[in-house]
Amino acid sequence: MFLGLQLIGINLAHPKLQNKYVRWAINYMIPIDHIVENILGGVAGKPAYQFLAPETIGHNPELPPVEYNPEKAKEFMEKAGYKYEWLEEKPLPQWVYIAPFLTFVLGLVIGFAIMKVKIGKVEEEVEETTESQEST
Repeated sequence: MFLGLQLIGINLAHPKLQNKYVRWAINYMIPIDHIVENILGGVAGKPAYQFLAPETIGHNPELPPVEYNPEKAKEFMEKAGYKYEWLEEKPLPQWVYIAPFLTFVLGLVIGFAIMKVKIGKVEEEVEETTESQEST
């Protein structure tokens, strides 16, 4: 099963996010392993730590991944000149755990509906072809 690319982007037009230390703090506050294992159910493969995949030209295998580390995040927020209370760990809402499953089920329902419509069209074409062959 392929869930597709999951990407977190940072809006650099926001004045606070233009500060590189704030962006680093955000990076250190993302629990990537937790997201892959517990929210995506462990079926998402392995977490990416670069924009380019390991098979792609330009991927740097020597670039280490940014580990989840709230203490480092707090240090970077202090370097940026901001308070870091908003970086405190909070439990995730329940919908975060349910949303990927519901998206998967919805995709299955839509896929089956599309297949049923296509099969119906094929059956109609077969009937028309059979009728036209019988009439000739």
